[in-house]
Amino acid sequence: MTTTAQMLWTALREVLHDAPSVSSWTALNQIIASWPAADKEAAIDYALGHLERWPDWLRSATHIDAEDNPLARHLNLGWMGPSAPNPTDTGPRRILLYSDHINALTISGMEAWQALLELGPLPKIRSLCLMGVEPEDLEKADTASNPWEALRRALPSMEHFVWVGAVLEQDIDLRPLGPLRTLRLVGVELSYYEQIIAVPDGLEALELSGCDNAIPLEHILDELDTTSVASLTLRSNPLNTACVEAALDIPGLKHLDLTHSTLDSAALEMLQSLDDTHPTWTHAPSLPTHLMGTYEYDERGGGWGGEGSELEIHPGEDGALAFQYHWSGWWADSMGGDSDRHEITGLVYVFDERHLLLAVHGENSHFYDLDSFPYVVLDNDLRGCSVMSDRASPNGNYEGPFNLDLMKQSSPKSSN
Repeated sequence: MTTTAQMLWTALREVLHDAPSVSSWTALNQIIASWPAADKEAAIDYALGHLERWPDWLRSATHIDAEDNPLARHLNLGWMGPSAPNPTDTGPRRILLYSDHINALTISGMEAWQALLELGPLPKIRSLCLMGVEPEDLEKADTASNPWEALRRALPSMEHFVWVGAVLEQDIDLRPLGPLRTLRLVGVELSYYEQIIAVPDGLEALELSGCDNAIPLEHILDELDTTSVASLTLRSNPLNTACVEAALDIPGLKHLDLTHSTLDSAALEMLQSLDDTHPTWTHAPSLPTHLMGTYEYDERGGGWGGEGSELEIHPGEDGALAFQYHWSGWWADSMGGDSDRHEITGLVYVFDERHLLLAVHGENSHFYDLDSFPYVVLDNDLRGCSVMSDRASPNGNYEGPFNLDLMKQSSPKSSN
């Protein structure tokens, strides 16, 4: 074996023994891409054996490279704003219909939802992430039945469903989705105190993360009609004692994940007093300090935003992660703001290692179509990010996609 081959095999083994992460996935694909063709099949087979323990969503590829990447499992057509392709476009359609290795899908927007229903059934897809689609939009979809029943027909083998950034202005009945193992509602806006979310029978894991701060979660948890949920995730939420009590009262619950959620002192004391007969729990009170700092517009990136665009991520008043985004120049003026400076503020929700959701709050939120969240896509080395948004201007004219390349200028701030 040559020295180069030994180095490649060593690098491959090291990255596959690391914990699954976006950075590990990126490094793995770079190693495989540099592998000599004569020996590449053996390297791919070795990698596939170790990747079985990785979550499908992490093994992500776009419509451009998913077809030729045998390691990929997730076709990511989301996180691109309105420029994202639809499932019925030529490339994605071919991948979804004929590629045996793709079993997870992310889509964004109502057109993509409708296209997915038209393309189905897709029995190989086990996981779906839906972004930027509201309940009232689903009800308007061209389906002959309940939209969730239509989705189940399109994805008859679906086991995992993620819904990102929805505004829930009414009770939501997800039982027509049929059997699911995992349901994640992330960055959802709850509209009233007695909200009810009906979940499918047999659900094993439920997540309600980054929910609107104004609405407590205890009623939703009290009204959950399930005895099967073993894992409950309530990340990036302000939680009081009533919320925690309601969570612990779920029959069959084994683990409660409260990462990045703020707890009042009584709730924390109650959790610390639990014995081994109660569910285990996780709470990481410290914010992800590596994300904090100021990101400034990078003219080399070619994004929009005008001069002086800047995103600051910092601790919020209630202990949550918050942001301030401000800009100047022609774009601010075109949005009806002060041409010298315009600003929006809100909360940051950590969706995963690579993506943050920005929930816009305050008096300037009317500048945005809140049917979908803006979000930040972080570079693997966290030195920069791009902000993308699918928004309409106040006069209803389309103003996007807004893709702003930002470079981190300041050192990370301490959470102390």
